[in-house]
Parts: sequence; structure tokens; C-alpha cells
Amino acid sequence: MPALALDLAAADQDKGAVIFDRKCSTCHDVTGQTVSGPPLNGVVGRKTASVEGFPYSDAMRGLDGAWTPELLDAYLVKPRRMLPGTAMSFGGLKKDEDRRDLIGWLATLKP
Repeated sequence: MPALALDLAAADQDKGAVIFDRKCSTCHDVTGQTVSGPPLNGVVGRKTASVEGFPYSDAMRGLDGAWTPELLDAYLVKPRRMLPGTAMSFGGLKKDEDRRDLIGWLATLKP
């Protein structure tokens, strides 16, 4: 699976926030609230499928480990290709820089 060698120090935080607003905020929140997807504040480093009470797909529950920047990067290229059976219908972020900026911004958000 392709993954960007992430240099989160090079991430543009402002662009990451804009990408979240445009591409992710319809389904995800960053204040701890569940929308149609789990909240993403604190996602970087969080155990996969671990938000209490969220009805994860079997595919997502079968993904073991934590959401490292590298795993998020690989997932966000095209979620359904990396994790067949995921309920996330998002088509993915094709540009390496967009994923880096988004993940860099998400990494600043506390649980």
C-alpha cells in the first residue's frame, strides 16, 4: 500500500484545517462528538476502532493497532481499497501533501 514518508513538521496546519472542513467535517467532528463518523480529535495515536459506543464495521474492528500517521496516510489514499468492508464511503485524498497537511493538523488535536 502506498504511503507518504510523513514529515509532519512540514505540514501546513492551516491547509490541514481547510481540508478537514471541506472533506471530512460532514461526517466527522473534532470536539469529541460523534456525527455519522467517530470524532477525530485525538485520532493520531488512538487505538483503531476504540471510540466508546461507535458502531464500527467488522472490517474496522478487525484492524489492529493504533492510528499512526503512516497508517492514516495509507488509509486516506483510498479507504475502501486499504480496508475492504469499511463503512467509510470517502473516496480518498489523492495528493500526498493534502494527506500530510490533514494528518499534521489532526495530530495537534487533543482527545
